[in-house]
Amino acid sequence: TFDMNLCLTEVLNILKPLYLKKQIAINNRILPDTLIMADYQKLQQIFFNIVSNAIKFTSEGGKIEITAKSTKKYITVHIKDNGIGIASKHHKKIFKKFEQINPSSTEGMNSTGLGLTITKELVKMHNGTIKVESELTKGATFSITMPIKSIVA
Repeated sequence: TFDMNLCLTEVLNILKPLYLKKQIAINNRILPDTLIMADYQKLQQIFFNIVSNAIKFTSEGGKIEITAKSTKKYITVHIKDNGIGIASKHHKKIFKKFEQINPSSTEGMNSTGLGLTITKELVKMHNGTIKVESELTKGATFSITMPIKSIVA
């Protein structure tokens, strides 16, 4: 059991040089003492993968907002950016191995195409789900829902 806000704050500290260089404002609205029973390192990797993608695909001066809502059994974290967005026809494709989209808009950006595949598997290990809502040019919101008490397989 640990504080999800602290876990996210550590990830944001690692990514700070990247988002400061692009002058991206990151607003972490996850309240302190938002407790979850999960694998700390795996949750860090989930946050790292999603937030680093948000930074990569958000233009200079953009913004990223991170919020969480919980019930007695589940917590949902929303990571929303105002970046380039993802066409609806690609929403399922982005979670598949080695899949990349928008080659012209991501030119010069290195990627293996595994980040979201790994993220989806890590979320599944916690009996959770991940989904994306997005339109081209209108940013993306990744939503991760996990049980507050996860037993990682």
